[in-house]
Amino acid sequence: MVYFLVYFIVLILTIINYKSNKNFYLAYILIIIFVGFRKEIGCDWDTYVNHLELTKFESIQSYLLIPENIYWILTWISKNIFDSILFINLVFSLITLSKLF
Repeated sequence: MVYFLVYFIVLILTIINYKSNKNFYLAYILIIIFVGFRKEIGCDWDTYVNHLELTKFESIQSYLLIPENIYWILTWISKNIFDSILFINLVFSLITLSKLF
């Protein structure tokens, strides 16, 4: 039900005044918050939580020369600085949705 509510809020904001940049940015921010602050949603949630837990045993330097190092560095920052998976979700939702808008 919450998904429909957010969808309709964004839809109404864009229909009311579709030429307004204010509504566009407000809709963009709402979607980023909605996607970035999801918790325990999706079939890959446990994998990301496991990745987060793995980073607490390593130093950040160990992730510099491996494949997908940006992902692992951001995961390390998420665990060791913020101690939450929500930071990594928010960052990647921002990156992903910036390509859509």
